[in-house]
Amino acid sequence: MKNHLYTSGLSLRSYSLFVIGIIFILILSGCGSNMQTSNESTTSATEEEKLEQVEQEEQFREVTHFMGTTMIPNHPKHIAVLSSNFVDNLFVFDVIPVLATEASLAKEKVSSHLPQELYKDVQFVGKDDDFNLEAILAASPDLIIGQEKAGTVYDELSKIAPTVILGNDEWREIHFKFGEILGKEKEAQAWMAQYEEKAAEAKQKIGDSLGQETVAFLRVLPKEFRIHGTVDQRFIDGTLYQDLGLNPANGVPEKREAITLEALAFIDADHFFLDFNTSSQQNDQAKERYKLLTESGVWNQLKAVKEGNIHLVPDWFIQVSPHARSMVIDHVVETLLD
Repeated sequence: MKNHLYTSGLSLRSYSLFVIGIIFILILSGCGSNMQTSNESTTSATEEEKLEQVEQEEQFREVTHFMGTTMIPNHPKHIAVLSSNFVDNLFVFDVIPVLATEASLAKEKVSSHLPQELYKDVQFVGKDDDFNLEAILAASPDLIIGQEKAGTVYDELSKIAPTVILGNDEWREIHFKFGEILGKEKEAQAWMAQYEEKAAEAKQKIGDSLGQETVAFLRVLPKEFRIHGTVDQRFIDGTLYQDLGLNPANGVPEKREAITLEALAFIDADHFFLDFNTSSQQNDQAKERYKLLTESGVWNQLKAVKEGNIHLVPDWFIQVSPHARSMVIDHVVETLLD
C-alpha cells in the first residue's frame, strides 16, 4: 500500500513537471512569435519608409543652374517666371505660368507677339527687376525660374519654392535649359530643328531676292542711338546676320554699340530696320531723339531713306526668346520680299 502511494506520488510529480514544461514552452513560443511579429513590423515600417523616400526622390530631380544645383519637381504645375522673356520660353512648350513679370517693351503686361487671351489669369508683378516676394509667395508656385538679376534674392525665393536661376546665355541655350527643367528635352530638340529649317529656307529666299543688298539695324533709345552688330546670338544680331544671312552694310560693327548721328552717314545701307518701340514712344527723351533723327540732313541723305527702305519693327522684334525669334524670320521675309 505504501509503495503504491509512493509510486502514485511520483507519477503525480512527474505529471506536474510535464505540464509546467509544456506551459513554459508555450510561453517561449508566444514570446518568440511576438518578437518575430515585432521584428517583422519594424522591418515592414523600415521598408515603407525606404519606399516612401524612393518615391519622393523619384518625384524630384537635380538641375544645375547659375546659382548651383536645385532639386525640382519632375512635373511642375505652377511655375513662376521672373523674366518677361521666359513667358515666351514656356509658350513654345504649351505652358502658361501662374505668375510672371510684365513685358518691358510693350504697353501690354505680356508681349504683344503672344496670344493675350492665354494670360488673362496670370498674376503679373511688375518689371523684370521687381521681385515682389509676398506676391510670389501668394501665387503658391511649385517652381520659380528667374534670370540672373533674381540671383540677388535667390535665398528668399528658395524658401518659397525650388528656384532655378538662368544666366545671360544665348537664347538657344536658354531654350534647351527650359526643355531640361520641364522634362521636355525631346520637344525642345524638335522645336529647334523646325526653327533651323525655317531659318535656312528664309535665308535662301532672301539671298535669291536681295542679292548683295545691305542691311543695318538701328534703335532709337532715350539716351542714345544704337547700331546693332552682326555676331551676338543673345540679341537680334545673330538672328539677322547669322541665321538669316543678311549682308551687313559697311560700318556695321561686330558688336552693338552707341553711334552718333554724324557717324550714321558712313552706314549707307540699302535697308534700315528701325526700332522705335512702344515703350520708347512713352519717353519724351526718346521722342525728341527720334525727331532729331528723322529731321536731320544726315538721315535724309541716306540711300535707304531716299528709296523708302526704312522698316519700322514691332516692339517684340528684339525680344530674346524662341517664339519671338521665329516670328522675326516671318517679319523679315515679309518686309524684304514684299
